[in-house]
Amino acid sequence: MNITEHDLTILEQRFRAYTGSFTAGAPDPEPYRLKQAHTARVCENIIMLAQSLGLDRETVNTAKAAALVHDTGRFVQFREFGTFSDARSKNHAALGVGVILAQGMLKGMPRQTRKRILRAVALHNRPVLPRNIAPDLSVLSRLLRDADKLDIFKVMLDLYQGPENGRQSFITHDQEDNGAVSGDLAACIIAGQMFGYDKIRTLNDMKLFQIGMIFDLNVPAAFKAVQDLCVVNGILDSMPGFPERDRLVRTMDAYITSGIQADFQS
Repeated sequence: MNITEHDLTILEQRFRAYTGSFTAGAPDPEPYRLKQAHTARVCENIIMLAQSLGLDRETVNTAKAAALVHDTGRFVQFREFGTFSDARSKNHAALGVGVILAQGMLKGMPRQTRKRILRAVALHNRPVLPRNIAPDLSVLSRLLRDADKLDIFKVMLDLYQGPENGRQSFITHDQEDNGAVSGDLAACIIAGQMFGYDKIRTLNDMKLFQIGMIFDLNVPAAFKAVQDLCVVNGILDSMPGFPERDRLVRTMDAYITSGIQADFQS
């Protein structure tokens, strides 16, 4: 028994009904609308990525289902805590798993498929994926993580290139811009390393963190999308100049090119 287009239609209806209850009664519905729009684009991204790999219809449908529910925890997170920062509230992926189960969003789907989707949702915001997970879960999780990041890059570029340059925004967790760039964090990226969210102290730290997210991409089409979006230079252009900038750009350009040319290991 496979996930059908009808199953996806029902799931989308359930998602809209659940999230619509937040926008309907909110004094400021914009944060919730942001996540609704994010979800729609992540669905588009994940279909593009799955199709770029030539995956079968069942895998594509499962991937879209996971994308539809991946951020369900964000809605209750913002309502209860007024932030999208997991560090200042609760893990939104874990919240999402609870919401999906409580709302019966995956009801009617095959049991093993439901388990795989729930596990992918639980893993989508982990710093790194665990080793030795089942191949089908690994593929689904990497597709979801890449699709999610592609839209995060788009949202952040739109924000940083806007008149406010990301200042005092709930999107950037209200990080302050002190006008400085951490050489230590830039050096981490130049060394080909991601750094943890716990190292973020300022808006520019967050911007460097987002550039480092590229190290966690998996699908060649995701690297190509990052290249086409000019993610690295787009983020850096919103920051003050710093001595390590040119080396950082060369490091990331080389990494993105290698990702485009690499084979996806299923």
